[in-house]
Amino acid sequence: MSGDGTLTSWQSTTSMTAMRGWPAAAQAGNYLYALGGSSPVAHNSVERTSINSDGSLGPWQATTPMNSARATFAAVHHNGYLYALGGDNSVEWVVVNADGSLGSWQYALPMSTERSGLAAVAANGFIYAIGGGYVDSVERAAINADGSLGSWQAMSSMNTQRGYLAAVSVGNHVYAIGGQNPSSASLRTVERAVINPDGTLGDWQFVNSMNMPRCNLAAVMAQGYIYAIGGGTCFWPHI
Repeated sequence: MSGDGTLTSWQSTTSMTAMRGWPAAAQAGNYLYALGGSSPVAHNSVERTSINSDGSLGPWQATTPMNSARATFAAVHHNGYLYALGGDNSVEWVVVNADGSLGSWQYALPMSTERSGLAAVAANGFIYAIGGGYVDSVERAAINADGSLGSWQAMSSMNTQRGYLAAVSVGNHVYAIGGQNPSSASLRTVERAVINPDGTLGDWQFVNSMNMPRCNLAAVMAQGYIYAIGGGTCFWPHI
């Protein structure tokens, strides 16, 4: 990226060791992780690569596989720990070592709802699991000092049932963006909830909609802006 925010030409970098459809990805320090996915059957493998100073990637290397095969799930990094959520209702976590390798994955308490195509964010010491499986429900678990998670608790529900959505946290708000509803209609609506000081969520409220429907999108927050990336009109049923 140039100093004025424009992009230079895209360049190919090192390829992963496995084909991955519907994977999850996370960054931890100078390492990038690709988790699970299907090819075409869901698998539990995880690989990592180093992010070089020029933005290129080092060779991908297999690291500790998850306990469960997962696709259409979410992954988040928080304070030296990596979490894999969903595809069903299970959750697992692992320590990220200083050299980028992973420890042994451990199961956390399962979510109360099966969530395929969910979004997840870590904020204010909690992980929030949002939507997925065409539900409007949201739940959260406290992140303990040792990386383990507390029990999952229901939070205020969104106004819309959403699967294959994206989510970001910005300050003391969390945003749910796009996705697909149970009628297989892709969504352009966006809603947000305030994160209260105790980690509970306020009522979800609609904010400005995107210009086009986006299902199976990605979203990031940077320098005060939210970017909705890719996706489009999806027609597949719940998987």
